[in-house]
Amino acid sequence: MPSDSATPHTSGTPRSRRRRQLMWSYHAERPVAGEPSAVRSVIAALVDELWGDRCRLVLDDGHQRIDAVAVDAGAEEVDVWLTWQVSPHPSGTWVELRLDELERGPDPHSEMGELLDTFAVRVLERPTP
Repeated sequence: MPSDSATPHTSGTPRSRRRRQLMWSYHAERPVAGEPSAVRSVIAALVDELWGDRCRLVLDDGHQRIDAVAVDAGAEEVDVWLTWQVSPHPSGTWVELRLDELERGPDPHSEMGELLDTFAVRVLERPTP
């Protein structure tokens, strides 16, 4: 069962993709005190603020959002994929963030935990309609 704080995890085995390429996956999750619609809005704003022109929205179905983040603005080559999932939780919304990359870079665990902590504060600071 998930804990009530940001708890980053790394996958023990790289994930397989088509054409037999391996992906390195990292995972962080935490509860956020806010309704799912507010949480999704803050995710969109934070992604735009942090990655801006380097980021391309791949999917947003209301429960899952996938962003492809390029190496540089306007570049076609994707550096990482960010997958955000939101689901109801007794304290508001449970947020899961997965980072996938083709080439293993520096371990992003602490940054992912910090990102979710910052995110949780932004949700709380969001004005209520």
